[in-house]
Amino acid sequence: EKDNRVQGMPSQVAIDFEFKLLTIVPKAAIKATDELIVKMRMNHNVASAEVEAAVALGMPVDVMDTNSRTLLVTAAFTSNTNAVRALLKLGADPNRAMHTGMTALIYSAGEGHDDITAMLLGAGAKTDAYLHIRGSLLEGYTALHFACLQGRTNAVKLLLDYGADPESRDAKGATPLQVA
Repeated sequence: EKDNRVQGMPSQVAIDFEFKLLTIVPKAAIKATDELIVKMRMNHNVASAEVEAAVALGMPVDVMDTNSRTLLVTAAFTSNTNAVRALLKLGADPNRAMHTGMTALIYSAGEGHDDITAMLLGAGAKTDAYLHIRGSLLEGYTALHFACLQGRTNAVKLLLDYGADPESRDAKGATPLQVA
C-alpha cells in the first residue's frame, strides 16, 4: 500500500489550512431574498418581519449578490431603517465591504440616512473603511469623506463622535474637509 503522506515533514509541526464551505441555500430562501432586494430598491418601508422571514427560510444574513452587496449594504443605501435594524439584530456584519471597499456606513453617511448611520456605528461599524477602486476619483474615500462631500452635517458629527479621523487622506491626499 502506497504512503500518501507528505514526505520530509517534521513531526509535531502545526500546519494551517484555509478553506471555504459552500452553503446550500433553499430555493424558497433565494426567492424570498430576491423579492426582498427588489422591494428594498423600490421603497423605504420594508418591514423587519420580511427580512426575518427570508433569513428564517435559510438565507445567510451576510449573503452577497453578484455585485458583492450584502442585504445590509442594500438596506442602508435605500434607507430601509427597519431592514437595517432587523439585519443587525440577526447578526449582519456592519463591516462587510463590497469588492470596491464600499460599506453600509459609507453609503448611509453619504446619503444622509442619519438614523441608519447611528445604528451602524452603534453596532461597531468601522469609520476607517475606504474605497479602493484604483484610479477612481473616489479612491480612498471614507464615510467621513462622503458625508463632507455631500454636505451631510449630521452624519459628519456622528462619524466624528465615533472616532472618524478628520485627517484621513484619500488617494490624492485630500482630507474630508478638503473635499467638502
